[in-house]
Amino acid sequence: MIKIERSQGDFACGYDNAVHGDSTYFVWLNRGKESIVLDYTQPEDAALLQRLIAHAAILEALLQRERTGEGSAIHVSLFDAMCDWMTVPLLHFDYAGTRWPRVGLSHPTIAPYGAFPVGGAVGPEHTILIGVQNDGEWQRFAARVLERPDLLESPAYQSNRLRVEHREALDREIRSVLANLTIDEVRKRLQAGQIAFASVNDVAALSGHPHLRRTEVTTPHGVAGIVAPPAFVRGEARPLGPVPGLGEHTQAIRDEFA
Repeated sequence: MIKIERSQGDFACGYDNAVHGDSTYFVWLNRGKESIVLDYTQPEDAALLQRLIAHAAILEALLQRERTGEGSAIHVSLFDAMCDWMTVPLLHFDYAGTRWPRVGLSHPTIAPYGAFPVGGAVGPEHTILIGVQNDGEWQRFAARVLERPDLLESPAYQSNRLRVEHREALDREIRSVLANLTIDEVRKRLQAGQIAFASVNDVAALSGHPHLRRTEVTTPHGVAGIVAPPAFVRGEARPLGPVPGLGEHTQAIRDEFA
């Protein structure tokens, strides 16, 4: 696999330095890769990028043709994939009314990253999930979202590792600012600063979400509505078979492998 990088490298290198000075994420996700540094503002690098993309697409097409004799267009929704991961708590809510408690949305090796209360001092309190993943984003977040450029001068916040080390104090600074802003103001600032964020919904909100796709499966005790598989192949959803009863296919399998 060829990894295309900027001259400053992968910002994940700065998440920590636990593995002989390299970050755990970088070591984990980059083993076996080849690295190339490209500058897309240079015509020769832009042309090379196009050739690399075409090369990868051709290899995929050839592999697909070899296996099946035809090609497929696959579309996957990130929202559908996340809903699929939520199937167990969602089924608990839909069929038993159970609301599982949260265990936290912070990140162990990135800061600031997590769920923050918004607007409590100026109206109804909301919760928003914010993820600042590199130093460039931290600079924009402090200056444009928090409007606290002074935080950029603090020795405690000069790198991601230092921000993680001083997470508690940093989170207090963030909460003190967000408490005096409405949720709409915070969203506008985050969008303007190009900072990743998301609303925090509970399972009840997911159950009624307009983008949640469901499908029906037959179970030994009736039909259940579950999260539809995230992937579409040629624009069609994958069909799901029934949920088997205990030992339902014992004899058929014994006969098949006798």
